[in-house]
Order: sequence, then structure tokens, then C-alpha cells
Amino acid sequence: FRLLFNLWAFLFGVFYYLAKGMWRKAIAMTLVAVCATVVVNLVFPEGDSGSVKFALNGAMAAWFSIQANVSYYKKVVLGDNGWW
Repeated sequence: FRLLFNLWAFLFGVFYYLAKGMWRKAIAMTLVAVCATVVVNLVFPEGDSGSVKFALNGAMAAWFSIQANVSYYKKVVLGDNGWW
């Protein structure tokens, strides 16, 4: 579980990536998260989607936390600090 989940990335998301020097991945993942939020807001324009928006925020936080260790490994060991 420790290898697959990063608590700091879950709590701070894009700021964790920026602190670790992975600004390219932070930009790309933030753009995907913003696009997903826009789509949810277009599908549910009124305030009826509280649970959907809560689930989306949790999914985005989980995505940041799951990808954090892999991205940092690629940056440090493999020297890959690419856009994706």
C-alpha cells in the first residue's frame, strides 16, 4: 500500500508535484482534472450534483496520489521528467 499510495500527494495534489520538481506532470494532470470538472459541471449545471462532484474530487486526489511515486521514480532514477 505504501508503494501504491502517497498520502502527501493525496492531501496536496499539484503542490506536492511542484515541490518535488515535477512541474510538467503537475500542469498536465491539473489540466485533465480541470477538463473533467468542466464536463461534470456541463452535465449537471444546477447544484444537484453534490455527490458526483465529491466523487470526482476524491478520484482526482486518488489519481494524484497513485501516480506520485511512479512519477518521482521516473524523474530520479530514469531521468524522465516529461509531460506525461
